[in-house]
Order: sequence, then C-alpha cells, then structure tokens
Amino acid sequence: MEYRKFGDTYIVRMDRDEEILAQLKIFAEKEQVKLASVTALGAVKDFTIGLFGGETISRVVLCDATTGETQDLAVADCPEWVDRVFPAELLIQQYNWWGAYNNGWLNSFLGQEGVVRTTPGTDGTLGYNYIAKDDDVWVYTGVTSATADNSIIGFVLVNQRTQESHFYSVSGATEDSAMQSAEGQVQNLRYTSTFPLLINVSNQPTYFMALKDGAGLVKKFAMIDIQRYQNVAVGDTVADTQKAYEALLATNGVVAEGEGGATDVVTVKGTIRSMNQAVIEGNTHFYLTVEGEDGSIFDFALPGLLDIVGYKVGDEINFTYVEAAGSNVSPAYEILGEGGKAPATEDAAGASGDGAAATGEAPTGDENASGEPEDDVVQQNGAAQTPADVASGEDTEKVA
Repeated sequence: MEYRKFGDTYIVRMDRDEEILAQLKIFAEKEQVKLASVTALGAVKDFTIGLFGGETISRVVLCDATTGETQDLAVADCPEWVDRVFPAELLIQQYNWWGAYNNGWLNSFLGQEGVVRTTPGTDGTLGYNYIAKDDDVWVYTGVTSATADNSIIGFVLVNQRTQESHFYSVSGATEDSAMQSAEGQVQNLRYTSTFPLLINVSNQPTYFMALKDGAGLVKKFAMIDIQRYQNVAVGDTVADTQKAYEALLATNGVVAEGEGGATDVVTVKGTIRSMNQAVIEGNTHFYLTVEGEDGSIFDFALPGLLDIVGYKVGDEINFTYVEAAGSNVSPAYEILGEGGKAPATEDAAGASGDGAAATGEAPTGDENASGEPEDDVVQQNGAAQTPADVASGEDTEKVA
C-alpha cells in the first residue's frame, strides 16, 4: 500500500489481493484519521488472452464507500478523470507476451526473429517510469531485442486508463547502463540514480534522471546522451542540468538541426582576432577570439561545425554559442550566414598562413611528428600556445 496527502485528502493505492478494510485500518491508525469519507476505484480481472488464458482488465468498478453505491463499467466507458485502470506491471507483462509471440510460438525460442522485451530495472525488477501527458498517466519503458545485450531498439508508452500504446524507434544504451554512467559522475557522493525517462533535448534523445542520497532525497539531476552515454551532464537543478547538457552537446559537435535546438544561445557577429586548433580526446576543436568579445574564447567542435575550416583570421563571422557557467570558454552552437557556409577563402596552398585553418602546413590535428595522438595541445600556425595566449588573442611567432 502507498499513499500521498494533498491538503485534507489522501490518495491511497493498494496492491492486488490486499484486504481493503485491513489496509484502511492500518492507514487510519498511522495517520490518526478518526473521521473521513472514502471513495474507491477498482478493476475486475479476466482471463481472456490466448488459448491457455492470460490476465487482463475487462471492467471497472467505481465505488462510493460512504453510500455503498457502485458503478460497473466497461473499460471503454471509464471516466476520463480516472488515471489508472491497468497496473504498470500488467501492461509490461502483456507487452512482453506480444514481443515474444508476435511471430509465432516456435519462433519465441527457435531463432527468435523479431522477439523483443522490455528492459529490466535494477536488481532484476521491472524497469519502468511514469509520464503525465494530456491529463493521462502513461507507463514508459525501454525495449530491447531478446538477442541483444546492453542496447535498446526503442521505447514504448502505454496509457494506464485506455491501454493505448505507442512505440518509438531509437537505438542506444539501456537505462541500466545510463544509470551507471550517471552514478559514476558522483561516485564520491555515493548517490544512486532513479530509473530514467527518455526525453528530447535539442532534438537529441536523452535520458533524464534524479540522483538521490542514502536517505532517498533528491540531490542532483543528470542528463545523458542515449547514443553516447559517456556524455553526462549533472546539475543541482533541472535548468542547470539542461544548460550544462546543451553545452556538452555543442562541445562534442552534436548540433541540433532546425527548430527545437538549444534553449539558451547567444549570437555573436564580429571579426576573428585569433584562431587556434587543438585535439582533445581524439576530436579536433578550433578556438576563436572575436574583436569586441574580450576575455571570451569560442570552441568550434568538429565534425558538427565543419564550416569553420573555411574561415581565417580577419574574416567576419556570425555564429551562436551556449554560455558555459564558470568558464570563459563557450561552445559554439551554430554558424550563421548565407546558407550557413563560410565565406570564400584563398586557396590553402597560396594562403599566407594567417590562420591555422588556412595554412595546410600544420599537422592533421590527430597526430604529431612522432605519429602519436596529440591531445589537449593548442596550436597557432604550428606553434604551441598557452591558454593565456589564447585568451589575449596574441599570435605566436609563425613557423616557416
């Protein structure tokens, strides 16, 4: 039995096969309720699925415990104010039946072509969560192939009142893998993750979850890129977490297209003062300073912002970026302009070398002279620079 208090009203949920009067007595004694009116909602079970039975809900019974008046209704006639007719566990069980037998009984264990199942939660329990949508409660759970390991093929939403269901195809890490990634970000605090929800952030499928302490109190929130679950953003509030996550997407070159992109972007238009290149964790980044934006460094990550290679020092540039809290390095979000393309530049072979992107003489960005990967090294025309040099916009001595 679970219950919550809303003003002077309690909402109580009892599990199947629990004795109603006995549970009400326990509740009243615990909350010291001496006088109250009770209205109850129940469902009638039926075994009508398949040749050998199968449990489902066939009818709904509304009961006014004060007067004893009842209404026996078909599921289709259930009032819209009712949130829950089908228990989440039953909906998941029925979906797993469909996933196992939709291509035939023999195929469920021989070949298993097209056999799918819902993703498990922690400790082998059912993994699901709830989403409130259009005044209804929907059960959410991931879907994985019976022959797959740590990946999902999509997720399903099922209405707890009408049993309406929708499947959304998206590939990525399972919820359990995402939970482990989030907990790894705060392992020193020993927080545990709730079962995640799959949401849309900047047109990217994203896991969202809360991080709780040992007492069960929510301390932080986390967002994880479902397709790159090593990319994790953690914050103290939902807004801070979303902002950090959008900055992370921009930094890694995952730029949303069209509408519905980052929610907090700033537009900059000016002349490029300095342009430097670095390789960080195997990815090429261009760091720019712009006239009139003193103290700010803008990070253009490849391959998401590939058009940046067509720019050089002295060019006019128009772009948006996501503000990074606590840092003067902000990830660029989108390059603006005609067609979103860079202006025409001189041929790289004949360029004078005013910018690292135009010289064509610098290393490829992935290897140094020894052939080893070169990480976290900032270059200006082939010469190393310190972060202070980048911030000041001063070029180092050019290399012939």
